[in-house]
Amino acid sequence: MASTLVLESNAPNAPQIEIPLSANLREAPIAVAEIRACSEQNLPPECSFADALHPLDLVYLDGRESLDPNGEQLVDYHWQVIGFPAGANVADFDLEGQQLASMFLPLAGRYKVRLTVTNTSGMTSSESATSDVTFDAKPSSRLHIELTWDHPTNDQDLHVTYAAVDDRVCNAFYDCYWRNCKTTCAPHLAPCPPVRWFENAEAFARPNPRLDIDDTNGLGPENVNIDAPQLGRYGVYVHYYGQVDAANEPTQSTLRIYIDGAL
Repeated sequence: MASTLVLESNAPNAPQIEIPLSANLREAPIAVAEIRACSEQNLPPECSFADALHPLDLVYLDGRESLDPNGEQLVDYHWQVIGFPAGANVADFDLEGQQLASMFLPLAGRYKVRLTVTNTSGMTSSESATSDVTFDAKPSSRLHIELTWDHPTNDQDLHVTYAAVDDRVCNAFYDCYWRNCKTTCAPHLAPCPPVRWFENAEAFARPNPRLDIDDTNGLGPENVNIDAPQLGRYGVYVHYYGQVDAANEPTQSTLRIYIDGAL
């Protein structure tokens, strides 16, 4: 486009000055954020099934469809998590990569990620219909119990009891917690034989519980999963374990219980 800038003066005999102006309109780059779908070309594990994302999974992101309408090269891809479940520790996302990126999903719930791309002229893309990708991490177990808390260093422990038989916390046989319910707790590792509420199933499988994380350094999460829970009564408890961090400060703990993927 072209125009003329006219400068006039009220000084006697001052000439009128005309300055021609021209500008070239350029479109900004366009970011296209997607989940890197699994296919014959993209094979697991470095791809994701969007409808089968679970807590503690990695999700693989793809920005290779991004483009510059002016034909310039894209030189930077910046991914940012702009929506995530309440209580998530943003340091856990471990979001990294350029055209292809990956991200850790610490909690069940909905996530929203935005991609911004930059061309060689330094122009960046704007928010658009294609710049954001939204997805859900859904528990794979029928019963998923999630604990988070808001103190950055103290140790809160999740306990789940099979209360239909015994509701005592720290009971070696009927309370699933850090001592006896982590999947690293093997039968030969005394004194931590894995909790096994139902003898007709292997430990950590089907109606028997498992603790996936024993988080001792603050914020969580800790999760207990039961793939195929039996009918009965269960107890859920949170215990402050002061031997790790004796900080005597108020802490807000949050429990979320998912049944068949629903909160």
